Amino acid sequence: MLNEGRGISELNKIETEKIFKIFKDKGYIKNSSYKIFSKQILIDFEEGNYDSFFYKNGQFIKLHFSLPQNFDEIKLKSIITHEINHLIEIFSIEKKGCRFPNYNKIKRALIKFKPKTISLEFFTHLLYKTLDNEINAVVAQTYTYLRKFNTTDENILKSELEKYDVRNDYKNILKLNIEKFISDINIDELDKFNKILISEHVEEFLPFILNINNTDKYIKCWLKIIFSNAKKLLNKQEKIIKEVIEDINNLNNYSTEFKITESQVMNFKNYLKENSK
Repeated sequence: MLNEGRGISELNKIETEKIFKIFKDKGYIKNSSYKIFSKQILIDFEEGNYDSFFYKNGQFIKLHFSLPQNFDEIKLKSIITHEINHLIEIFSIEKKGCRFPNYNKIKRALIKFKPKTISLEFFTHLLYKTLDNEINAVVAQTYTYLRKFNTTDENILKSELEKYDVRNDYKNILKLNIEKFISDINIDELDKFNKILISEHVEEFLPFILNINNTDKYIKCWLKIIFSNAKKLLNKQEKIIKEVIEDINNLNNYSTEFKITESQVMNFKNYLKENSK
């Protein structure tokens, strides 16, 4: 049985190492076949700057990763962990026969919308970074980041977590000047984006989007959700420290020792002798 952790599954930990080994063994590859969850998927490793995505369309499933020649092992492992988290989540939903969560409706709208102004580009990126599934994937990759320090010292792990650039991105979200952002927003583009959200039926669970005329209230409703999810991420990152410590302790406590006495040896030999054909 695979035990679920506080923010990353045991399966993700295992698959991260396996897929990282594929790159170590084969290097930059395209459409390399790999099996997970009894499903065949394709894996790409190409030269780039730690970009990644998980893509599924019908029977076509792909994990794509890019990294520079002088790559950082932990950055590569982190993006692998991130995308595997998305993959496991989607496969789990399909296996249980559940409908896709509400965040997927927002994500579909984000994919359709092509912002032309900096304010809407920033806003839509802000929404994407704080979607529930993105939060879960970031928490999972935080585990991989912290494991590299190979320490059970909680103070050291907390200190390294505070240096983590991904964590600081979310801390900076909470510092956003709300009034300045509202004044910068392009109303016409915001209206176009909102119409796409409605076309994806987002109003069914976020009814405030039906009242875009009050721009201040509209933006503040979104920011309340965004800030809440950013805080959720920061809290989950802190909790995953305990899992890192437990896993390292379990690894350090591994032993093949098995106590054997002389009487056990004699009894074993006698029993085997008496019960052999």
